[in-house]
Amino acid sequence: MQKISLKEARLHAGLTQEEVARQIHRGRQTIEAWESGKRVIDAVSFLLLCRIYQIDIDNIFLPCEYV
Repeated sequence: MQKISLKEARLHAGLTQEEVARQIHRGRQTIEAWESGKRVIDAVSFLLLCRIYQIDIDNIFLPCEYV
């Protein structure tokens, strides 16, 4: 499978930022910041998102700012 971004994975799962934020008890702005690379995502939240989006961690790429 081709690697996709956090945003693409969320959209593919048919979820809004607000829906994801509620599921992991974060603010919508946090989800937006992770997707845009403005804030670094912690490992636990990353694993939760992968589970919610039903995608393997190896198939998601993170913005360059994370590296």
